[in-house]
Amino acid sequence: MTQSRRSVLAAVLFAALTAIMPVGVSATGGKDSVVPILEEVVVVGKRPGPPLWRVKDGDRTLWVFGTLSPLPKSLQWEPQSVDWIVSQSQAYLSAPERSASTRNPIKAIGVLRKLRKLKKLPNSQKLDDVLPAELFRRFADAKARFVPRDDQLLRLRPMAMSGS
Repeated sequence: MTQSRRSVLAAVLFAALTAIMPVGVSATGGKDSVVPILEEVVVVGKRPGPPLWRVKDGDRTLWVFGTLSPLPKSLQWEPQSVDWIVSQSQAYLSAPERSASTRNPIKAIGVLRKLRKLKKLPNSQKLDDVLPAELFRRFADAKARFVPRDDQLLRLRPMAMSGS
């Protein structure tokens, strides 16, 4: 049942309940001062799973999961579509996670410096030194098209390397 159908069903159920609920008399006791006694109704629903985007290249398919961060505490995803896609997949890459303790600001600054250092390739290497020639050529084409003036990218460590 979709979310809109649940909302309509909840509204109809609420209207039916208010029509048959017992009524009470107000403190003044007059005939015209009848006040309906309403009971609390809790409507519970689940959202469809996280947003999914499908990217196809010939017979290969890449599924991209959209995530919200941070999630509301009361939010519950309906995981069936995600479970099915993951079960049909050959590989799953989770989002990179970073965490740092910020209880001590001096240590936090040190951790941030280390993270910044980890992003760069060691020993003043460049991407063309560590990537296969075909992959670097594809990267150079994309860089020339989208960020032609950003030469800092050539010194950054690749997040994932693929053999295809």
